[in-house]
Amino acid sequence: MFSFTVLGLLIVYLGRTDVITVSAAILMLVALVGIYFGFGILIAAHLLVKKLE
Repeated sequence: MFSFTVLGLLIVYLGRTDVITVSAAILMLVALVGIYFGFGILIAAHLLVKKLE
């Protein structure tokens, strides 16, 4: 969780200082949230399959 927070804050900082555009920063944040939920679903599925075996 900590690493995702740091990456999110870094993306916001880069967007605010105009290193990247605001639209690119928003796209990166959406992708970061998608990765976070995607890995959560993968871990839950793995634990479920492991429990069934």
